[in-house]
Amino acid sequence: MRGTRVFVALLLATSGAEAQVGDEMIRETAGRWQIIPADGSPACSIVLTATPDGAERWRAQPEPACAARVPASRGVTGWRLADGMVLLDARGRARMTFVEDETAVPTSPDLINPRHYLMPAVAGYTHRLQPAEWAGTWKIMQTGKRSCTITLRQAPPGNGGAAGTVTAACPRGSVPARLERWSLEDLKLILWGKNDLVLAFEPAPHGRWIAEPGAWSLAR
Repeated sequence: MRGTRVFVALLLATSGAEAQVGDEMIRETAGRWQIIPADGSPACSIVLTATPDGAERWRAQPEPACAARVPASRGVTGWRLADGMVLLDARGRARMTFVEDETAVPTSPDLINPRHYLMPAVAGYTHRLQPAEWAGTWKIMQTGKRSCTITLRQAPPGNGGAAGTVTAACPRGSVPARLERWSLEDLKLILWGKNDLVLAFEPAPHGRWIAEPGAWSLAR
C-alpha cells in the first residue's frame, strides 16, 4: 500500500523528541484513512486534514459511524505525528495511538496485541477478514496471464485456525501450483510455497487483493 509506505517514511522522519513536522509531511499524510478493528468488526473512515488546529496538531473528521464501530475514537477532532500517529480529542488528549515498525501496518495500542489497524482508505474494504472468511476458492492471476483457482483450507482450531493449506487447479509447474500453505499477517494474506515462494497480498479496491509489487491479484 503506497500510502502506508509513505506513512512509514513520515514516522521515521518524525521520530525523536526534537523532530519537527514539515508541511510536506502533513500534506503527504492528509487524506481519507480507515480504522479497522482486528476482530473483524466493521471499519470506519476518518479524514485527516492539513488544516492546523493548534500547535503541531491538525483537524480530523471521523465519520459518524466511528463512535459506535470504534468506541476508542469517540471525541476525536485532531491528529498529530509523534513517533506514530496520534488521534486527539478537543482538549488535545490522545484517544488512539498507532505505532508500527518498518514492515507492519500501523496498529493500536501496540504491535504485539493489536486491537485496531490504520491504513489509507481502500474502496470496498469493509472489515478485516477472519480466518474462516478466507477459506474457500479464489481466483489468482498474474498480470498479463489467465487466472486459475486456488482453494484455501483452514487449519483445525487446535492449530490456531489462522492458517491452513493451499491447493491449486492451475497449470503444473506454475507459481500458483507450487503454493502449499497460507497465513495471516496484520491485514495481509501470505501464501507460501516450495523453494521459498512467498506471495503477500494486501487489500485493493473492490474486493481484490494485490501481491507486492502488484504482479499478482486475488479475488473471489
